[in-house]
Amino acid sequence: MADRKMTPDILGSLLGGSDQEPPKRPEDKPVSQPTIKPEYHNTGIPAYHKDSKTVDQHTIKTVSYKKKPAKVEEASGDKIKATYYIASEIVDSLEDGWIQLRKISPKEVRGQVSKSLIVEMALQEALDDLRSKGMDSKISKRIMKGR
Repeated sequence: MADRKMTPDILGSLLGGSDQEPPKRPEDKPVSQPTIKPEYHNTGIPAYHKDSKTVDQHTIKTVSYKKKPAKVEEASGDKIKATYYIASEIVDSLEDGWIQLRKISPKEVRGQVSKSLIVEMALQEALDDLRSKGMDSKISKRIMKGR
C-alpha cells in the first residue's frame, strides 16, 4: 500500500484557508492549531441595553387577536398591552379564577377565556359602576376606605 496517494483534505483547505498542498507522508504533517472553542455567554445575568425602560416609563404595545373574546359587551377591535403593578395575592387570585372559569366553561368558549379578558371585564364593571353611582360605587368606597 505504499503506492497509494494521500487523499487531499479539501474541507480542511476550504475552512482553514490553507493554500498549501496536502502532505504526502504522515511524517510531513504540519502541527495542527488548537481548536477554537465557541464563546459561551452567561445568559443568567440580565443584559441592560440603551433601549431598556426604567420603572417609571409605561410599556404600551399594540396587539391583534385572531380570535374574538367571548361576548365582550363593548369590545373594540384595537387592543393595547398595558403594564400595571398589582399585589401578588391578586395575581394568584386571578390565576385561580382563570382556572375555575376554564373548568366551568363549555368547550366551545373555553379557549377564549383568558386572564386579560377577566381583567378587562372586571375593570369595565367597576368603571361602569363608578360612572353610574359616583361616590356610592363599590370601587369608590373601597378606595376611600383604604382598600
